[in-house]
Amino acid sequence: MSQTYLEHFRLSRSTRNVARALHVLERVRGQTVASHLLGASKPASKSAELAPLEADIAATQLALLRTDDTKRRSELLERLLEHERNLAFQTNEAGLRRRDLLARPASLTAVQDVLREDEVLVEFVLDEPHAFCIAITRESARIITLPAGSKRINILTESYLSDLKSMRSGEQPGAELYTVLLGPSRRCLTKAA
Repeated sequence: MSQTYLEHFRLSRSTRNVARALHVLERVRGQTVASHLLGASKPASKSAELAPLEADIAATQLALLRTDDTKRRSELLERLLEHERNLAFQTNEAGLRRRDLLARPASLTAVQDVLREDEVLVEFVLDEPHAFCIAITRESARIITLPAGSKRINILTESYLSDLKSMRSGEQPGAELYTVLLGPSRRCLTKAA
């Protein structure tokens, strides 16, 4: 999470505004997903809607190459300019539609509306000296201060994953991760269960 969003989260936490804190997290997630999706979009999928315009440009360019008539060349250049403007407009509009779909963060009430009575949504924000947990149930939402910061959580996570990759149980770092990440929010979790 960028420092800017982390500062927004801290401000939301200090004012006990859980809805705003969730909004900040959802914006970060939305922008991350959007950048991955938009960056990974293939020209082939985009070209299906833009193919007719690209074909018009190619045909006009070909006609332009094949003529020596000055009047005809002038008409073709005007047509080419018009096709390129249309293509630029359509490309821009397609990009805006994709960004609009991905840029709306979920509100706290929208999240709560889809949770069942026995469900809890838990979001973590890694910070120093303490990380935080946003615990959301159908009826409540809280920001919980965790007993460790991002450095300790990252060390425990790496240790746990290393144990699992080495075919060891991972019991000790797993238990510590549970204590650090879920221990403080147990009241919220058991209340929903």
